[in-house]
Amino acid sequence: MQVTKQQIVNGIVKYSKNEMIPKISDKAFKMIVSAATTMIELHPEVITKYLDNTMVSAIFMENDGFYDVDMMDEILEKTLEEYGDFSIKIPGIKFISPEEKELNFAATDVKRLKAYIVGDM
Repeated sequence: MQVTKQQIVNGIVKYSKNEMIPKISDKAFKMIVSAATTMIELHPEVITKYLDNTMVSAIFMENDGFYDVDMMDEILEKTLEEYGDFSIKIPGIKFISPEEKELNFAATDVKRLKAYIVGDM
């Protein structure tokens, strides 16, 4: 399925608000993730540099401003099933959330994110 950058932005925002933020127990970290989500929601151009990244655009198979989320789903889901969850470590932020945090993503998260992007959720 081909989607626009705006559909990707909308899906990321909905996924973050519905799937990620509610699961974060540390209030300060929750607020940081929420602020980042709001930034993407209000200024979607901030993700353009990530979508234009050679590796990311290869996974999304960008063509004339449209992105193939089926390809993204297939590649990421297969990789996560083969190698396990993907963890992103967020370094501590002095005086706000000083301890390192970790976000884990599994193959099921890829499916959910895709569903949010294409409007199935």
